[in-house]
Amino acid sequence: MKRLLKLVVIIMLAAPMLGLAGCFWRSAETGGPMEPQLQPPTLAAPDTNGVVRWEAVSGNVAGFQILVNDVSMGMLLSTVRSFDVSGFAVGNYALTVRAMAGTGYRDSEPSTAIEFAVTQLQPPTNVRTAEGMLVWDDAQNPARNGHQVFANNVLIWSGTAGTVEVAELRERLLLPGTYRITVRSVAGAWNARHSNQSESHTDINIH
Repeated sequence: MKRLLKLVVIIMLAAPMLGLAGCFWRSAETGGPMEPQLQPPTLAAPDTNGVVRWEAVSGNVAGFQILVNDVSMGMLLSTVRSFDVSGFAVGNYALTVRAMAGTGYRDSEPSTAIEFAVTQLQPPTNVRTAEGMLVWDDAQNPARNGHQVFANNVLIWSGTAGTVEVAELRERLLLPGTYRITVRSVAGAWNARHSNQSESHTDINIH
């Protein structure tokens, strides 16, 4: 009878501990309950300025780790919930963010990736003069915001027009000589970059 009572007491004492162990994973290092894990942030697509944002994460968050193509770009303060990607070079990217834990929590898994591409505009073609105007055939660049004209690789004109008067260019070419005139497309979106100067060119002679 005494043995039976002892067994009942042991079971009653052990029951709460068994229940607690069922609520948490156990730490491999200490054998005690493992700390809860932070949830990964939910990212929004880049806005019109090329900024990725996310909402706050519940729990003790020490900061946010930024990963681009699985390479760490460093950690932001917990109060900073945005990252600017507008300055990235031409290429394809996948951006993820991890919530880094403070005391009492574990780091989150990486967020679902936000994928984006940065492209380079195509340069104009068939640069020529016609009826006193410098003209060119414009590439189909939806992110274009204008053009730049170069004389011997030096910028001499910039604007949104698709043509420019040769006389206006001549006013900017002060020294006598022959100038090789090229044109490039200017990007107007955060995820686009200016084109190279056109391979096509025309010459302007200053006497």
